[in-house]
Amino acid sequence: MTNPGESQLVLYLILYVLLPIWTIAGALDWWCHRRTKIEETSGLRESIIHSIMGIQVGLPIIACLVFEVNVLLMLFCFFVLITHEYVAHQDIVYATPLRRISHLETHVHSYLSTVP
Repeated sequence: MTNPGESQLVLYLILYVLLPIWTIAGALDWWCHRRTKIEETSGLRESIIHSIMGIQVGLPIIACLVFEVNVLLMLFCFFVLITHEYVAHQDIVYATPLRRISHLETHVHSYLSTVP
């Protein structure tokens, strides 16, 4: 059984450290895409890929908020993580020949993948 102080510390770490870092990285990623004008270069397809990845991030979060976390739910989260990484890879494969992906955007994607 965990100490209530430990639970509070983990909650504060998620809310006040990880979530702001992830939000800043998401804003930087948006800025990188805006700067390269994905609407003109890689178009609707890349935007749809990003929407799919957003759904893949949201599904486990909603599932963990609605259902009791157990082994089955953790397996679901792991499965969605693997599919998200596959879609992210396909995003890079699709976008690389169509637009410039800067070093900053590459690092931002690294943070977006590892922080959650």
